[in-house]
Amino acid sequence: MNRAGIFYVAASLITAIFLMLPTTLFAAKQCGDANNDDQVNIFDVTFLISYLYLEGPSPLYPHLSDVDNSGVINIFDITCLISYLYLGGAEPNCAPGPDQPLANLTSFYGCKTFNTGTRDDSIPSEMDCIRYQYDGDGILSLEHVNAGFNCCPADIIADITIQDNFITITEAETYDDTLGGCWCLCLFDVDYEIINLPPGEYTIRVIGLYLMEGDDSLVFTLDLGSTPEGIYCVERDHYPWGFDYGSAGRMTGNQGCKLFPGGKSDPSPNDDCVEYEYDGQDILLLNHFNAGFNCCPVICANITMDDSLILITESETYDTLGPCYCLCLFDVYYELTDVEPKEYVIRFIEPYFVEGDEPLEFIVDLSSSPAGNYCVYRDHYPWGIESGVSGSLTGYDGCKTFMLDKDSLDEDCLVYDYDGSGTLQLTHLNDIFNCCPDTLMADINIEGHVITIIETEDLSQGGGCDCTCLFDLYYEITNLPPDEYIIRVDNTYYYDWLCNGEVIEFTVDLTTATSGYFCVDRQYLPWDY
Repeated sequence: MNRAGIFYVAASLITAIFLMLPTTLFAAKQCGDANNDDQVNIFDVTFLISYLYLEGPSPLYPHLSDVDNSGVINIFDITCLISYLYLGGAEPNCAPGPDQPLANLTSFYGCKTFNTGTRDDSIPSEMDCIRYQYDGDGILSLEHVNAGFNCCPADIIADITIQDNFITITEAETYDDTLGGCWCLCLFDVDYEIINLPPGEYTIRVIGLYLMEGDDSLVFTLDLGSTPEGIYCVERDHYPWGFDYGSAGRMTGNQGCKLFPGGKSDPSPNDDCVEYEYDGQDILLLNHFNAGFNCCPVICANITMDDSLILITESETYDTLGPCYCLCLFDVYYELTDVEPKEYVIRFIEPYFVEGDEPLEFIVDLSSSPAGNYCVYRDHYPWGIESGVSGSLTGYDGCKTFMLDKDSLDEDCLVYDYDGSGTLQLTHLNDIFNCCPDTLMADINIEGHVITIIETEDLSQGGGCDCTCLFDLYYEITNLPPDEYIIRVDNTYYYDWLCNGEVIEFTVDLTTATSGYFCVDRQYLPWDY
């Protein structure tokens, strides 16, 4: 059978299948489970067609795709599988699986955020663990909890070798060709599966990327016959299990982009504050409230302690999507160790510090004042929201001809679309101006949480026509932080023609990506004739 004939047969069979009531079979490592989803159904048929003829992915367990036990995977395996699933044909008869164990990295999760109820949040970030579970029938599931990797890998991979009774997992990472990695490390959970593994005693060793000399190895011995499940951990007291190689402490968490009121701690957004608490022996906790960062960062910090100076240099990196076009306020939490009860200068280096600002720096004697706070006043972005925000009229069209244009002539509307990260698109539908303006203009003012658009027209060249028309105007506002805003549109025709008629003014919640519209009815000239 030639290639065209093969595709014709496959397509005809699939068409016939979808005209029938589908049947799904569930089984673990069942013959015919070509796509390894623990089910035998139409998706295994399409997976095999993709693999054989469309350069699709290879089966993870090839013997499960050899449905007719011929020793090769071909079109006859597809026809046998279709016959079994939908035409009452014989049960698949796969070739026996290989005797040797097969291992695979199945998934990973992270960069992890702790104390948020996410996966394996119960295991502290200081613990590097392997959780294992054996089904007694050849399948060993392993989960590497709190594995250290770069914050922005394109993929996490592993080389797994099984020799005699030794299982060695060597972890690695890859990066995007253009972006590369980030300047930080994070913790991930990584899942592995080993099949065809007979019960017995095994030594498992995981070789991580960012271990330091002198670290305890993640290696242990287990007997799958007597102890089929459990967990083994070693403690890590440094980056990536703390926050920085050789640092005096670590960042323990952060919270933001903050909304006022209601953000944690919730001091005024104009106050840049540090709250400190010392245990009297060696642990110092620092909470940096209203720290300015990009709205979409991976927050990083370098912590050093030199004699009587504690220096925290804050910075940020980004995931593969990059930064947002706005800044936000965050609360960032630190823990410092081996701190003596004496006088220190505590200094924060902030990424969006403006020259001329008062630095966030203060002196504290921990022996006499073990707890307290210190604030400096910030009256500008990112501690305020005014500067950095800008808007413009990007275009317009009209005079509109109705019955051809889709918008009702009786409604004057403002359509909004916010991307959640700083850019607000506005479209003013059925806006009224002279029919023959030289140009349409707009002045956009953003003061606090009020956005005002003042629309005007230039008639200086031609003097205008003796009529009015409806236009659509398009606006873009950038660097607008997520928050709640009042949007108001002023147009001189609202007052001159409408006798103080209703203006467009409404409140909109832009704390997340959203879209919508606001309209007022115009049941008179120039919206009706």
